Amino acid sequence: MIISLILNWMDYSSTIKCVESVLKYTNTDKILIVDNASPNESAKKIEQWINEQNVQGKVILISNHENNGYGGGNNFGIAYCNTHFEYKKIWILNNDCYLESNALAPMLEYIDQNNKSIVGSVILRSSDGKLECYGGGIVYPLLGKAKLYLKGEDKDAIISYSDLSPDYIMGCSLLLTKQFIDEVGLMDEMYFMYSEEVDWQKRARNFGWKIIVAPTSYVFHLGSGGSGGRSPTYHFMRNKAAILYNKKFYGLGFTLLSAFLLMGVHIIVERKSMKNIFSGIHGIFVGLKTKVKRWKK
Repeated sequence: MIISLILNWMDYSSTIKCVESVLKYTNTDKILIVDNASPNESAKKIEQWINEQNVQGKVILISNHENNGYGGGNNFGIAYCNTHFEYKKIWILNNDCYLESNALAPMLEYIDQNNKSIVGSVILRSSDGKLECYGGGIVYPLLGKAKLYLKGEDKDAIISYSDLSPDYIMGCSLLLTKQFIDEVGLMDEMYFMYSEEVDWQKRARNFGWKIIVAPTSYVFHLGSGGSGGRSPTYHFMRNKAAILYNKKFYGLGFTLLSAFLLMGVHIIVERKSMKNIFSGIHGIFVGLKTKVKRWKK
């Protein structure tokens, strides 16, 4: 059994569009929507759509008791799958994504041919069809930054870079096996937003898991509606997550140096917005003050 897992927060229209495209183009067995305690009528609207389309049993809606972020919401869905289904694979798909072809089929081919693998898609911007990333990106822990592979390039550019192996697969489209869940565990919920999938996959590498991009799996991404885009909230959460990640995997000394460098880069890049500067610096200091248990395999 293959389950598509889609997390919703306050954006039922995008979620429905995403589900419609999955139903149209793929043969996934179940689509599980997790409403992450949306304060609007998202859950009601989605449930109404499920009933109107007569897809009960195929599309299942569950509601989280609180909004505990990207990791917490997906963990809630995975825990539900562990209890209610005999599944082999879970496809985590952002609700602000949609398909125009069977993006799942190439991913299944790669994951079946490669033992202990995590598989991602080529993510395309819905606005112009250019690359948002080739699967994911590379992490620069010392700078507290990550860079998406081939961002802004034409889709045909991937022909020349098919041997790229990212440090992580972007959470927009991420295919995992039940074996992965059993061996690596769930996402770390301390981040709330950003770095969860980076953390998850770094842990997985230590257990011998490979990260693969299916170059013919295309997923269109509308954008970061839930995060507020490049808002002060984005900079707070993003910088906080970067510091927490470094504290967990690299220790305090490395993290302090990283915080200093991240602060400098952040001030330079956001010099035209004092709100963004202060929010980003606030996120760095909150990350430094937060207690984190150092991870060891």
